[in-house]
Amino acid sequence: MFSTATKSGRLRVGGAAILALGLVCAVLFYAYQLHRQPDDDLDALLPRYERDMRHDIAVQQGTLGLILMEWQETLAQPGAKALMIAGVAALFAGGFFRAAWVIDNDDR
Repeated sequence: MFSTATKSGRLRVGGAAILALGLVCAVLFYAYQLHRQPDDDLDALLPRYERDMRHDIAVQQGTLGLILMEWQETLAQPGAKALMIAGVAALFAGGFFRAAWVIDNDDR
């Protein structure tokens, strides 16, 4: 089957496979992380510690430090990590699709 396919066709199949595999990996990672997370969150156990930490960062680094800390907390969530996995797979697959498109345009 692959021996009769054109080079651009093989690239498209490879891109689709990478995209599908990346999405499956993202879903499996997300499901695994949801079941793995402990019920007790450190912030819920120590609310004063979080408040003091945020105050210290605001004093030392200003508003930008607080924004970066919030981004770090957001990106550490399982959903954000799964989206990053899917995004990297989509970018990589997009490279395959782009290469196939360039090959097809060169043949014209």
